[in-house]
Amino acid sequence: MADTECLGSLFSLVGKTALCTGATRGNGQNMSPALAEAGADIILVQRNENPIAKKRIEAVGRKCYIISADRSLPRKMFAPLSRSRRARPQDEWEEVLQVNFTTCFTLCRNVGKRIIDDGRQGKIINIASLLTFQVNVNPIAPGYIATDMNEALIADPVRSRRIMERIPAQRWGNPSDFEGAAIFLASNANKYVSGEILVVDGGWMSR
Repeated sequence: MADTECLGSLFSLVGKTALCTGATRGNGQNMSPALAEAGADIILVQRNENPIAKKRIEAVGRKCYIISADRSLPRKMFAPLSRSRRARPQDEWEEVLQVNFTTCFTLCRNVGKRIIDDGRQGKIINIASLLTFQVNVNPIAPGYIATDMNEALIADPVRSRRIMERIPAQRWGNPSDFEGAAIFLASNANKYVSGEILVVDGGWMSR
């Protein structure tokens, strides 16, 4: 029993606060409640107001705060989206860079500096993006996940079959498949691990 309690403490996030971006849908919407179940209070950064994750977090007795922000808009993170019906190719490219590199780097830099300046320990978990190795940074690299963003791909019989043929697990991933990975990376269980990519892909990369 003592060993079990010790192991539970190792993975406990009680007394911690997790800042989760991309929590409106998909993987982020599922990982944030998982962190709450492990004991953490949650700050959600969402472009669109979506109460699903907040309700699930509060249902397990944890506090949840929502920051409405659009990570795709440089220097105007809290501004509304452009009303243009279709972005130009250059705009689309700049938006991808802004969301996946610039804003992510800036957030890691600022949060990491705050952690260091406060003399505290902290965790930064990115999704498939190696940005820095300074404050216990470890990204999760997802494989093919059955979220609404991939509905068209799942519905395509040819492409879906080809994808399945390469996945040894013989199924698409579910957002719930990230729960254990996120809790491990956020807990004391990995306090001496930095700069490692945790691949969650059902074996896709092994083929």
